[in-house]
Amino acid sequence: MFLTKRCTYGLRALLRLVSVYPGGTMTGGDISKKEDIPKKFLDQLMLALANAGIVRSIKGNHGGYMLNKHPENIRIMDAIVALSGPLIVAECSSSGYSCPRKGECQVQEMAGEVQDVVEKYFRKLNLKQLFEKKSKNKNLEYMI
Repeated sequence: MFLTKRCTYGLRALLRLVSVYPGGTMTGGDISKKEDIPKKFLDQLMLALANAGIVRSIKGNHGGYMLNKHPENIRIMDAIVALSGPLIVAECSSSGYSCPRKGECQVQEMAGEVQDVVEKYFRKLNLKQLFEKKSKNKNLEYMI
């Protein structure tokens, strides 16, 4: 299991918006430059996050993107699902997977346990908590 580039870029963009919360906006161009995310890709990510109700777009001279909820109310799991769909540790741990060894396979059982732990972690962690984590590298503003 890994976080896709969509997830890491999307979470970095959200963390930028936390830095101007409450009420502040950032343009897509500013987020793109500060996070080194291609602008067209960022636009796709922000559209997915807006469709999920996590961010909103403000038009006009002082427009841009802003968080649609308090950072404490944005679960990392919700952002991941909005950006990349359901989190799946292993194909055999997904509910729709049909396997002739279902219920008899230790690997599938292990994958299911890991899936539960990862989902629980991302459901518990919110955007404010992630923002408050400080990077050990002094050159970075935050760590994902």
